[in-house]
Amino acid sequence: MSETKVARGGAFCGPVGATAQSSVGSPLICAVKPGTKTRPRWRLNGDSKSERRASPGRGRRRPTILEMNRRQLLAEAKNLGITLKRGEPDDDIRTKIQKAAGAEGSGPMPRVDAIDPASLTPTTTEVSPVTEPAPPPPPAPEPVPAAQPAMPGRSAEELRPPNHAWGVDQGLMHFDSAIGRLWNELGDDRHLEVDGRALGNVVCDLGENITWKKHDTNDALAELKRIRTQLPDDCDAARRFDRAITRLDAPDRPAPELPEDTPEPIKKLMADLNNINLVRRGGDEGMRNGAHGTHETDFLAEAAWKWTRGELSGHGWTRALDHILGMRHESMEGWTEIRTFVFPLLHTANQWGRRKPRA
Repeated sequence: MSETKVARGGAFCGPVGATAQSSVGSPLICAVKPGTKTRPRWRLNGDSKSERRASPGRGRRRPTILEMNRRQLLAEAKNLGITLKRGEPDDDIRTKIQKAAGAEGSGPMPRVDAIDPASLTPTTTEVSPVTEPAPPPPPAPEPVPAAQPAMPGRSAEELRPPNHAWGVDQGLMHFDSAIGRLWNELGDDRHLEVDGRALGNVVCDLGENITWKKHDTNDALAELKRIRTQLPDDCDAARRFDRAITRLDAPDRPAPELPEDTPEPIKKLMADLNNINLVRRGGDEGMRNGAHGTHETDFLAEAAWKWTRGELSGHGWTRALDHILGMRHESMEGWTEIRTFVFPLLHTANQWGRRKPRA
């Protein structure tokens, strides 16, 4: 073996190809090519980088705690998660590393792959109990349908003809009206007993008493709705009542605005007309004078504004009120109420002379 000398840090140098014995007992080979001025570097024989990757555990020996310099101690303490004070002495750092790594004395620190699994003390980790999600709320119960009334029995009351005679289709109750048509369509169901009477006679009274002014259309409609609750949904009589109620009913509708100086009788007439279902609906079967879908209240408000502008005289009021009387057919429920409210004003409209327009 050629003579070698030791450089600083324990590196060997010598002629290319020269060998030396390392401190760990493996031969060293000089790796410097001939003719170079570079100081030769020695490596373990058969311990190249590729071989070190393929053979873990071989190569440079891990220093012990006592052999570590300060930089290595700080790096080791950081890896172990040790918190150090600024300027802490190396000996104190070594003590903390030994306690953290579980090393005994000043021997080399144990490697992870060299620890015997059997020597490890199992740790118990408290696991919080798993909270089961709250069960979803039960579905809302389906609404229970209202109990259906029993089908009424047959009444012993004798039927009476509308308009005081059989076969007369108008007079006190027009057969083209909603209530008159209901009476005709009931057929044999007119004999059903309702409120201790024959259903046909009850319906007949409701229609005729509008003409007799014993009640108005709104009263008759409310009574039809009450009787309907006594009939089961699946019977023909109930379906016919539903059609009549739909035809007579009407949604709320605000009355048109009137000028401030409108005569008081006209203001009262506006409120009375707007309370009639037929007027609020604005249309029904049998409309004439091309007024289908027209509200009497709209025409009355238009006349009042013309009067305020000086475009309508007392005779003009008379013609306007007379026009309102002709907007409906006599067969419609509500026709009687319209005439009741309008007729008294025909004799006093002449007193409202032509209004002078405001300056």
